[in-house]
Amino acid sequence: MLLVVTSNNLIVMWAAIEATTLSSAFLVGIYGQRSSLEAAWKYIIICTVGVAFGLFGTVLVYANVASVMPQAEMAIFWSEVLKQSSLLDPTLMLLAFVFVLIGFGTKTGLFPMHAWLPDAHSEAPSPVSALLSAVLLNCALLVLIRYYIIICQAIGSDFPNRLLLIFGMLSVAVAAFFILVQRDIKRLLAYSSVENMGLVAVALGIGGPLGIFAALLHTLNHSLAKTLLFCGSGNVLLKYGTRDLNVVCGMLKIMPFTAVLFGGGALALAGMPPFNIFS
Repeated sequence: MLLVVTSNNLIVMWAAIEATTLSSAFLVGIYGQRSSLEAAWKYIIICTVGVAFGLFGTVLVYANVASVMPQAEMAIFWSEVLKQSSLLDPTLMLLAFVFVLIGFGTKTGLFPMHAWLPDAHSEAPSPVSALLSAVLLNCALLVLIRYYIIICQAIGSDFPNRLLLIFGMLSVAVAAFFILVQRDIKRLLAYSSVENMGLVAVALGIGGPLGIFAALLHTLNHSLAKTLLFCGSGNVLLKYGTRDLNVVCGMLKIMPFTAVLFGGGALALAGMPPFNIFS
C-alpha cells in the first residue's frame, strides 16, 4: 500500500494495487470458514477483473504519451505524463478514463463494481476490515485522483466530472438503501464504506479546488471514524458472540468504554457536529 502512495511509475502503481488484492485476500479468508473463503474468492475475482480494466487504461495513457514524447521510456512516469497532458489525444484519453474509472473504481468500491466489498469487509477479522476500509480503498482512490488530474488537463473537466457524479450518486443511493435494511453490524459498516466512497466521488465530480479539498478531507475523516467502528464491532463480536444488531443491546452497561467510542464513531460518520465530517 505504501508503494501505491509513493510510486511515480504508472505500471508500478498498478502492480502495487494488484498486489494489495492478492495479499489482503488471505487476510479475508483467514478463518477458513466457507463464508470467509467465498468472500475471499469473490474479492480476488472481481477486483482482479476490475484492475485489469485499470491496466487497459494505463496502457492507453502510456501509448498516447509515448507518441508525443521524444523519449518514450519517460512516458511511464506520472509526473512526465502530467507535463505532456495538454498534448494528448482527447478521444484516446476519454476512453482511457472510462477504463481507469471502471478498473480502480472497482477497488474503491463504487457502484456497480462494489459487490465484493460487503462480503470481504464483513467476513474478515475486524482489524483487517478496518485496514481494508480505511487504507486500501483510499489507495485505489488516490490512483483514480491521479488519473483524474491528467484527464482534466487533457480533455477538460466536464466529462470526468459527469462520470464521477453519476457513479458517486448511484453508490450513495444504493448503499443508503442497504444500510437501512442491514442487521449485521459489519455488513452495515461495509455498505457505509460504499456510501462514503460515493460521497468522495461526488465531491470530485463537483470539481474545483474546494471539491478536491472536500474529497480529501472526507477521505481522511472517514478513515479515522471507520477504523474506530470496525475495531469496536470486533469488541462487540467478542463480547456478544454475534454481529446481529437485534441481539446486541445494553452496551453501555456491559462494555461502557467500547459503547462510548462506538457511539462517537457513529456520530462522526453520520456527520454530526462537532466532528470534522460535519464540515
